[in-house]
Amino acid sequence: MSDNSTCDKTRRTLLGAGLAAIPVVSAVGVSLLAGAPKNALAADMVNPDSAQAKALSYASVSTKNGQTCSGCTLFQGDAGAKSGSCPLFAGEMVAAGAWCSAWVPKA
Repeated sequence: MSDNSTCDKTRRTLLGAGLAAIPVVSAVGVSLLAGAPKNALAADMVNPDSAQAKALSYASVSTKNGQTCSGCTLFQGDAGAKSGSCPLFAGEMVAAGAWCSAWVPKA
């Protein structure tokens, strides 16, 4: 019977320690998130000086009448959004008012 008694005490100790750790882990997680920038998960905008942007003649502001990224088939942003993703610039955002040589009008 002494083995069961010791086992029960060990279980209670382990359970108590586990429950005590929950607020500590939660507090650490919240403090880490509080220090992160608001748009930490947002993608960066395309750098016009990057090799990919230069190869596609990317311009942050379109000089082509009626041709902007927001009007391109490849643009993957919400209507009225200031930026969106584009498969040609993986992991980066393009400005809705930008342009590149791969521009294709939306159908």
